[in-house]
Amino acid sequence: MNEKLLQFIWKNSLYNKEKLCDTSGNSIKVHHPGYLNTDAGPDFINAKITIGGTFWAGNVEIHLNGKEWFAHNHHCDVAYNNVILHVCLTDAEVAVTQDNNKVQALNLEGRIATKLLQKYEYMMAAHQNIPCQNLWNDTLAIDWVQNHDKLLVERLESKMYRVLADLKSNNGDWDALLYQHLAMTLGQKINVEPMKMLSHLLPYKLIQQHIEKPFQIEALLFGSAGLLSPHFKESYPKQLLKEFRFLAHKFDLSALDPSLWKFMRLLLRIVLEEERLENVMLHLSATPAAYWNRHYRFDVEIKEKSSVLGRQSCFSLCINAIIPILFSYGKIRNIQSHCDKALNWLEHIPAEQNKIIRLFDHPSIPIENAQHSQAILQLFKNYCTFKHCLSCGIGNKLLVKL
Repeated sequence: MNEKLLQFIWKNSLYNKEKLCDTSGNSIKVHHPGYLNTDAGPDFINAKITIGGTFWAGNVEIHLNGKEWFAHNHHCDVAYNNVILHVCLTDAEVAVTQDNNKVQALNLEGRIATKLLQKYEYMMAAHQNIPCQNLWNDTLAIDWVQNHDKLLVERLESKMYRVLADLKSNNGDWDALLYQHLAMTLGQKINVEPMKMLSHLLPYKLIQQHIEKPFQIEALLFGSAGLLSPHFKESYPKQLLKEFRFLAHKFDLSALDPSLWKFMRLLLRIVLEEERLENVMLHLSATPAAYWNRHYRFDVEIKEKSSVLGRQSCFSLCINAIIPILFSYGKIRNIQSHCDKALNWLEHIPAEQNKIIRLFDHPSIPIENAQHSQAILQLFKNYCTFKHCLSCGIGNKLLVKL
């Protein structure tokens, strides 16, 4: 047992309320347990409780042991003067406030179901990646549906904080922000930092100046990335290097798919105005220079292939760059239709496939689209990984069902 679990039990009234009374023998009726306080001060605020026939409205403090009131110096803190009940697991003691008022105490020892405590202990001791996995039952589908939307919005809002930080560093320039996030997404995990550095080293405004000249954009991108060498044998990379040296001298500049940047000037407007995801995907799939039909790298020729950005790569760009920025733009500008569109687009993208998603392979958990997979990632990374089961809607439901 820990204090967080006791707070959870109080919040959800998961104790035997029959003949409830304080340590002085006064009857107690809890009309409302109050709201969990995440700031400094008492654990619950705005509780409504009748004690010995007198109705009280105020705060509640929770302790595992009654002696902790004085050990924590609450009797010297004015923030606790409005506490109306001292709830303890064991050894409940009448408390005294800073203004010398007595606070009646409630002892919950023996009133909490053993099964609930066993479930919680099992989840905290579990070695599997999902603490509650072995407790999943037939009602999991209902619990998942009830919590899916909340997890999905949480996921997008958590991404929004990074978007806002990057927007500030770009002086409010949404186009430059989109440019950077697309670059980082294309870099994937292994190259995300170099791609981020490249997007800062080669600013969007310089790309924009050459938006109608794909060859110059290639030269700028590959040159700034340090990927152009004077030792290349083929003429195309040699031409790129020559062009980059000219541009580097001109702009004092100390591989990406250039087709993407060709549309950068229009892409944000398209994202905001376009209703159909497929039309946005078409803009991400423009055709680059013919050289890349037979090359992955400079001077290494391969069998001819399509160099158009693949559909899965386009989906990844939408999930990790375009949709979070669209959602954030809607939130900041208070345009709900943009937020709704972001959620709708996720519904039309296939679910991601990775080892985390596969952990949730269960008949009661639908994984049909990116809405589902993004909600699962939020659940796993922010709740399961840290065993925050008491803050998790699904974990809550499993604990409550006795």
